[in-house]
Amino acid sequence: MREGMALEQFLAKIADLSRESYISLSKMALLIGVAAAAGIHTVLTWQAGDISGMQALVVLVTLAVAEAAAVRNLQHFQGLDFLIILAIPLTIWVAVGILRRVHVDSQRGVDIRRRMRQYQAVLKRDPRNVAAHVFLGDSYSRLGKRREAAAEYRAALRLAPHEYEAKFKLERLQRA
Repeated sequence: MREGMALEQFLAKIADLSRESYISLSKMALLIGVAAAAGIHTVLTWQAGDISGMQALVVLVTLAVAEAAAVRNLQHFQGLDFLIILAIPLTIWVAVGILRRVHVDSQRGVDIRRRMRQYQAVLKRDPRNVAAHVFLGDSYSRLGKRREAAAEYRAALRLAPHEYEAKFKLERLQRA
């Protein structure tokens, strides 16, 4: 492998470093441990379906390339430089968390739209269904569609003027 480091070369590098000093070996172990944790986190997040396979592959390849370069040049990293190198897998861990959040949020939008269609179907059959108006208002509110949410809460209040939940949600929406 031209760019990467073969397993034998990698193990030989660890053996050489262990002969050089325990500090280098400790730095190597810490770097590998943090990188392995970030890699495992990425795989588990992918297995849970929270990121796509392509996203996981890109993250793992980036992690492997960065760590191989760091291990190859470990003896040059001292103090702050080493801490910066150590931050690479931690940054990747955070990136996986962000990808997961984006994926979950996009799925949530799909789920909200699906529920909205259900509420709209209920209202088509029974336009006087107060709960469906409130739930539809909640869905619009979660999507950031304040005007539509307010219209649904008002529709619920026209049908049931003492509907506490619709009144509270409409007031909260108007204050925001």
